[in-house]
This record gives sequence, C-alpha cells and structure tokens, in this order.
Amino acid sequence: MDDKPTIPRAIFQAVPLKAETARRAYPLVRLFNPTMELADWLAYARSFGRNSARNAGLQVLEDERGYVHAVFAYSVRQHLRHRKSLRVYDVVMAHLPGRTLAETMLDAIAAIAKDSGCDSVMVELDDASPAREALRNAGFEQTEIACYLADRSLQLAEAG
Repeated sequence: MDDKPTIPRAIFQAVPLKAETARRAYPLVRLFNPTMELADWLAYARSFGRNSARNAGLQVLEDERGYVHAVFAYSVRQHLRHRKSLRVYDVVMAHLPGRTLAETMLDAIAAIAKDSGCDSVMVELDDASPAREALRNAGFEQTEIACYLADRSLQLAEAG
C-alpha cells in the first residue's frame, strides 16, 4: 500500500495503520482501555499485517498534523444471513464537537466495503461511542445481538 491518504474529508484523513502510526495511536487507545500496555497494542496492530488489506486491517483517522483521532479494525467475512459482510469493530474515537470525524469514518468504511465487494456492513460500537448518531443518520439500524464472553479463567465442562 502507498503512504498517501485514502479518504480525505475536511481536516481528517483515513489511512491504513502502519508501525509508526501504531505508536502515535497508542495514547488514544490507552484512554479507552487503561490496562492496555504498549507492547500488547503493538502486537495487536502487527497481527493485522498478516492479512490482505482487502480482508482485514486497522484504519486510523488522523488530522493534517498527524494526530490520531480514531482507530478501527475491520474484517471481511462470509455471513450466513448477510452474504459477504464487512465487520467493523474495536472502534476507538475521540469525542470532538461536530460530525466530521464520524462522517470521515463512515466514508472510510464505505470505501473499504466497496473495494472488498461487500453486500453488508456491521459496525460494533460501545454505548458511549460518538459515532452512533452518524450511523443512524447514514441509515444503519441498531440490532440486538446476544453476545457471550468468557475470560481465560473459565473452564468449560467436557461434554459427556
């Protein structure tokens, strides 16, 4: 991939995360996950390097000075109900006035979905994400998906 921005919008641009950008993104990530150590974040970011950018990756939204204001992960998967689907997750977004940052993120998501030939887009956000209103305005519907999470200490019973 080249180093030039892929999605310009006002003062923000969406670009694929690179090694040097990962370090600049860490303070924002740490605000949303205070227990995340730099080494863990860099390992997470590197894990996306094994994939084609058409199938999975990390994007950052940065301003013209190089300050990172948002990060999101994405993957393209076949989905039983939604066919080829772009899944956007681990969205970390600064709380800024206005809608420009969220709209830039939506433009980036739309470009990735188009480039990947996706039939649908699913965006996972936490309850306090500033992107919620922008998604609703763009025609996204909130769904209720039951998710279950177990930590590493959970021992699953063997099926008898």
